[in-house]
Amino acid sequence: MRILHIEKFLDGDGAAAGGVGQYVRALGEAMEARGHQTFAFGCVTDAAMPAMPQLRDFNSAASPLAFVHMLHNDEAAGKLDACLRRQPVDVAHLHNIYHHLTPSILPVLARHGVGIVMTCHDLRQAGRERAFWRWPVERLNLDGIDDHYAAAARRHCTGPGGAALAGRGAIERLLRRYHRWVGVWVCPTQMAWDALCETGVPRSRLRLVRNPVRRPATSNTPRRSNVLLYAGRLAVEKSPELLLPLAARLAGATVRVAGDGPMREPLGVAATRRRVWNLELLGHVGCDRMADLYGEAAAVVVTSRCTENSPAAMLDAMAAGRCVIAPDQRGLREWIDDGETGRLYPTGNVDALVAVAKDLLADRRQRQRLGAAAAPRIERMHPPDGIEQAVIEAYEAAMQIARRRCESQ
Repeated sequence: MRILHIEKFLDGDGAAAGGVGQYVRALGEAMEARGHQTFAFGCVTDAAMPAMPQLRDFNSAASPLAFVHMLHNDEAAGKLDACLRRQPVDVAHLHNIYHHLTPSILPVLARHGVGIVMTCHDLRQAGRERAFWRWPVERLNLDGIDDHYAAAARRHCTGPGGAALAGRGAIERLLRRYHRWVGVWVCPTQMAWDALCETGVPRSRLRLVRNPVRRPATSNTPRRSNVLLYAGRLAVEKSPELLLPLAARLAGATVRVAGDGPMREPLGVAATRRRVWNLELLGHVGCDRMADLYGEAAAVVVTSRCTENSPAAMLDAMAAGRCVIAPDQRGLREWIDDGETGRLYPTGNVDALVAVAKDLLADRRQRQRLGAAAAPRIERMHPPDGIEQAVIEAYEAAMQIARRRCESQ
């Protein structure tokens, strides 16, 4: 089988690619190990790659033409057509294409008789255009630290960019552009499954398939560790600024931040200004080093105020047998039972986050018990062979739909 992964970021190893890039890379490697061929198509910033469309942030441009490009990207459609003429494929696996590559590529795939599968990495198909749909967004008391999440939420929800995204989503749902062309939808959570059902996607076209998970080997739970670890992209939707008051209020702990992104510099400046010396910004960390960081951590912290949908860092940490502290969200409760396989705190509540972290740092037995329960839950919910086989079955179903479409024309 020849499989084409289509994602706005081509560099799955880069910090910008985040959990989606990790998903694409892991799935591609698994399919190749089974004898399939995998290819990639997406946006680039390198002019030396003329076969791929350029990455443009149409959301930041305040012009009618930019809005049109958010709906239809001629460059992406034309270059995908040329790509498929050079290298035919059997199935295309779509990821985050939205206002970068746009649904303009979908009829191109259909014309070439390609089966189309799409993984719902977020809930935009259900009308949540960005991470910031909890409105009104209240600013939190972060001890004088800028609330970047609230500022970004107000800008994206009320400014021209937010209006453009909302308009784009409304038009696409009205025209049912994705519903018309996507053969099979892959949902990593029951939450995503339910959200798509509410939009009218037939259950026969939905597959509940958990994301592949890395299983880093770690040492046993450290006896006296005072390290709290954050692993992930430093972007406003992840609310990493919550780590600053966490470190400030737990002076005896070390808060390590493994990740990169636009929030790294502001976080470092704020930590220096407030003399929070126990916050360590490590930057982008490779997979090998992450195993060591998990092994040294007392607990792994998730800070997102946006609604998460199968975050890679949380799953990796649980697979490594680490205790996870996560916001109390519907999607995350599919893995974490508070006090059983991890700890939950009210989303965005700094006081509660500090209290939970303090409790875990003082109780090694609790950390050990929660981490020991987390690992088998990941094993049970994310069996590698089962995930790979389920994805292949989704590919085969999408290819059958494509064949029937071609025969009916």
